[in-house]
Amino acid sequence: VEVHTTDLKYQGRRAWISIVRDITERKEAEERIRRLLDQQIAINELSSALGEERALESIYHTLYEHVSGMMDVQAFIVSFYEGETKLIRAGYVLHGGQELDTGSFPPIPLEEEGHGTQSQVIRTGKPLYFPNYDMARIETKPRSTYDVTVSDGAARTEQATRGEGRSSPNKSVLYVPMKIESEVIGVMQVQSQRMDAYSKDDKELLAGLASVAAIAIQNSRLNAKALADATKLRAAFKGTIEALAHATETRDPYTAGHQMRVAELASAITEELRLPTETLESIQVSGMVHDIGKLAVPAEILSKPSRLSETEYHLIQAHVETAYDILRTIDFPWPVAEIVLQHHERLDGSGYPNGLKSDEILLEARIIGVADVVEAMSSHRPYRPALGIDAALEEIKSKKNICYDSDAVDACIRLFGAGFSFSDRDG
Repeated sequence: VEVHTTDLKYQGRRAWISIVRDITERKEAEERIRRLLDQQIAINELSSALGEERALESIYHTLYEHVSGMMDVQAFIVSFYEGETKLIRAGYVLHGGQELDTGSFPPIPLEEEGHGTQSQVIRTGKPLYFPNYDMARIETKPRSTYDVTVSDGAARTEQATRGEGRSSPNKSVLYVPMKIESEVIGVMQVQSQRMDAYSKDDKELLAGLASVAAIAIQNSRLNAKALADATKLRAAFKGTIEALAHATETRDPYTAGHQMRVAELASAITEELRLPTETLESIQVSGMVHDIGKLAVPAEILSKPSRLSETEYHLIQAHVETAYDILRTIDFPWPVAEIVLQHHERLDGSGYPNGLKSDEILLEARIIGVADVVEAMSSHRPYRPALGIDAALEEIKSKKNICYDSDAVDACIRLFGAGFSFSDRDG
């Protein structure tokens, strides 16, 4: 009986231990699920916030606010790895809530395998944590002449060979890779003034946030580069267009500046009509070269002081087709060749070269057509004196919606009524 009673007590204790163990495991599983859920919520919130940001500085600020709200952050640094140069460059540095000049942080060469803190993260694509920051330089054996640290709210480069140099006031540091798919584009790091300030959960959370941030930052950088490239391309186009316009005008002194003034008035009409920026750019460029086809017209015809013969007039009309043949070989981001080809077409089909009507004519060509008539009539020509602005405005008004676009005519008349004048003329 005594043996049986002891055996029952033993089995009871084993059952109780099993129950406690099961409860503990369930609680640990629930805690893991809760942590994972919290991490996913934090990542989703950051993803949503960054989805509304385009500027790189705004992305950095949003990222820092999310990270600092979840863990101890005395210093927050984002750096980028350049594969071609094998250099690590500081992109954003914040210490004690104060942004620092990244220019004071020299680039760090990518260290060989097993050396350097950020280099290890870039090479392995895995987080790296040092509960004791001063030990990091000893453990990672950096071979570069300088290592970048943050101290006393200012950037400092410090002798780092074999861990020599002053110790950092920040006691622990956590590095995580910034990845796009499997490619590491940079490193995000947080530093704390406390020893062992970051947990395993912090490491996993920061790694998840870095993955979201990497895409937003990369997109912003690519957009900025694309914008800069587009600006350079537009500047190159403008230089080319101005050169072409000047080449045209050197052959026809009586129309010197005509193309520029047409572009000026056509642009003003476009702005008065509140048309998109793309339309404005298209009109500016097209207006500046709309008579480039006159390069193929004999100079004696262009400057003839008497009335043109029918043959000579047909030669003049051919300038739009010549212009089209020249401009269509240039890869403009706008339909410049078609606009120039059509700027002498009229709504009723009486224009040239193809007798297009109404909406068959591009809007830009209709606007330039109005500006071209006004500028030409108000300017001096070899075969007649200037007719003046009033006569030019009366011409487009009387043929509004017959030959000329109604909206463009009304906008042009409003402009001159409000005091518009060509910039290279008096009054």
